[in-house]
Amino acid sequence: MAAARRRGLVGLLALALVFSSQAGLAGGAVAASAASAAETPGSTAASTAAPAAAAAASVAAFTAAPLPVITGTARVGSPLAVVTGAWTPQPDSFTLAWKRNGVAIAGATGSAYTLVAADLGRRITVAATAVKAGYASLAKTSAATATVLAAPAPTAFAVAPKPTIVGTPTVGAPLTAAPGAWSPAPTAFAYRWLVNGVAVAGETGTTFTPRAVDARKRITVTVTATRDGSATTARTSVASAVVLAAPVVKPATFTRIPAPTVSGTAQVGATLTASPGAWAPAPSAFAYRWWANGVAIAGETSAAYTVRAADLRKRITVTVTGSLAGYTTAAKTSVATAAVVAAPVAPVAKPFAVAPVPVIAGTPVVGGALTATPGAWSPAATFAYRWDAGTTSIPGATGPTYAPVAGDVGQALRVTVTATAAGYVTTSRTSAATAVVVAADVPPEEVPAARVTGGVRLDVPDPGAPALTGSVELVDPDHRAVVATSDLVDGAFAFPGVDPGEYTLRALVEVDGETVEQYLGPTRDRLRARTFVVQAGGALEIEMVLIRPTTVSGTVTASDGSPVAGARVSLVAATDADFPGGSATTDAAGRYTVRDVDPGGYRVRVAAPSPNPAGLLGEWYGGSADEASGAVVTVRATDRRVVGVDAVLDQGARLTGVVRDAAGKGIADATVHLVPTADAVEGVEPVTGREATTDASGAFEITGILPGDHQAFVAIDRESAPLYVSRWAGGTGTRATATVFRAVAGAALPSPVIVLAVSPSVTARVTGLAAAGWDADLALVTLSQGGVVRHAAYARDGGAAFLEDVAPGT
Repeated sequence: MAAARRRGLVGLLALALVFSSQAGLAGGAVAASAASAAETPGSTAASTAAPAAAAAASVAAFTAAPLPVITGTARVGSPLAVVTGAWTPQPDSFTLAWKRNGVAIAGATGSAYTLVAADLGRRITVAATAVKAGYASLAKTSAATATVLAAPAPTAFAVAPKPTIVGTPTVGAPLTAAPGAWSPAPTAFAYRWLVNGVAVAGETGTTFTPRAVDARKRITVTVTATRDGSATTARTSVASAVVLAAPVVKPATFTRIPAPTVSGTAQVGATLTASPGAWAPAPSAFAYRWWANGVAIAGETSAAYTVRAADLRKRITVTVTGSLAGYTTAAKTSVATAAVVAAPVAPVAKPFAVAPVPVIAGTPVVGGALTATPGAWSPAATFAYRWDAGTTSIPGATGPTYAPVAGDVGQALRVTVTATAAGYVTTSRTSAATAVVVAADVPPEEVPAARVTGGVRLDVPDPGAPALTGSVELVDPDHRAVVATSDLVDGAFAFPGVDPGEYTLRALVEVDGETVEQYLGPTRDRLRARTFVVQAGGALEIEMVLIRPTTVSGTVTASDGSPVAGARVSLVAATDADFPGGSATTDAAGRYTVRDVDPGGYRVRVAAPSPNPAGLLGEWYGGSADEASGAVVTVRATDRRVVGVDAVLDQGARLTGVVRDAAGKGIADATVHLVPTADAVEGVEPVTGREATTDASGAFEITGILPGDHQAFVAIDRESAPLYVSRWAGGTGTRATATVFRAVAGAALPSPVIVLAVSPSVTARVTGLAAAGWDADLALVTLSQGGVVRHAAYARDGGAAFLEDVAPGT
């Protein structure tokens, strides 16, 4: 029995070796299986081997399976890599597992592995398991590395200089850290700034700007260098000098601060607009504040203000504050407006002077045409219509005509005309009722249409000239509507099929290259046009006589004979019966032509040119300074051209002078008013006449002065010292003793030297915090004498209060 077992075991081993050569399986594994089978009660070696052989026949084996190889240095911190080798056939993938002294390293399943401290003194292997479809997976383990050594100690930098701080330690001025030249070169630097040895939170960059709290302290910077294989090293700079406070920069002041002007009407509901004027230099921004009788108006801080009912009988001012970087903010307040007046009350609508009852023309038959004629209302009005059948309004029937429909049979029709005109009470009038509407069984008798024909000619035709060309319009004078248009054929027109009614004609023809537009009359005014009535079936022949258009031309020169360009020449009606005659502007040669002038009498106004550097004076034709004395130019209906209406403009008088202070220094920005003596008023700064502003040397020039007696007034408007007393030029400074300058055309007036005395003033600046409920941007400064307030001014938006014209005293 034992011999039989041995024979069976030998047979199994032989079969297992055959199986191993075919399938590439480990002989040891198969032998163990065979032995197990042989020792299992009730089993035979043949029964165990048969299934294994069948499974081996279904997979192939790799024909070349090399051991993986580990590359790299076995030292803590160094990377290792695996080379799987050249397998046959090439696997689809490898599963890798790194091991430390034969124990798998958790998570180490990649193609590379960096040695860690736990590997020190150990040997590393890697197992590579090849996987390919149709092949039995096969694992191969590499040879072990040498024993893992410790990581080398980092070396110190050969050169590690102290950093330096570049820049002047001043509040607000940036400092820069210079790390110096390290060797070997670090891969990175880190920075930390310190004030008196205390790190500044968040300051880890290459630059640091000292703050106000750092004044009178010293700054250092620590630079930390890092590099692989080198010991991380920190160096701290030498402390800086003591941080200085930021320099105080005194802002500049504006050289010109004009008073703002307020445009608009001081009336409830009207809009006032502030203009800041020309500041020097120009501010980057303006702020506005509006006041009513010196009290700030809440919320009104824009350039425009709409006057409220609460402002009635108050005077409005505006304060303009200019700001510009590097300059002291300045404010200036305008002159007060006139007292605010109430909003105008709309006029009470008036009734129409004439409001006739409308008339319906036509026969009330189905399909017929009815026309509503509103009649001649006075004044002229715009009409709306409503047609009624019986007592019911007809939907959609709102025009001047209506055609009865079958539903209207048996009812009388009425039309209501409603007239509207600006300033008049809207008024309605209803016509008398028509006869009842009848069916259209019998067609109504046709009314034959009328015909209007005629021709157009000039009042003074040119012999042999061709017939006029253009067109004639048939116009409804009540509705100002063009009913029909006829082109002129050999100077003739024709309007067939004209409905009965009242009409006029308007001609538009070419005469001497210009279009002449005139109504039947002849007249250019539609309201003065002659009308005519067309009867049913009638025929009218009308001849239109047109007034030939006239031109008025001439030249304008200066007294030295040079042409004057840019002068406006206007024809002004000499009487109320004449029409305005138009205007024209002279060209570079001084020539002008006013076209399409109606017959009548005209005075010719020649205005001074614009610009007017020569200071020329305008005049009325004939050399007169006033309209009443100007020569009348008569344009007759027979005139075609009126030429030779020439004008010579004289140069106005010229005044030059200088304004100085008591020390003889010129005063800039003073305003010199030259006002006719008749308009001069003591104690009032002139608003008429001519004016000029002094330059930096105090000099001024006024040109274009009209002949006559004049006096000069000098004023200066400032919000800062020195301020000067306004005065009349000459004498003691009063209007009564002032010098009279007698101007003659073209003459130079004597040059005055006007000396202004300093006007005492006080400049006060208010600092501190406003009490609760008070406006922090506004403070009232007063000067009192003997318990009585003599002077007062506001300090606004941090600016100074300027009290001017202060009388000497305590």
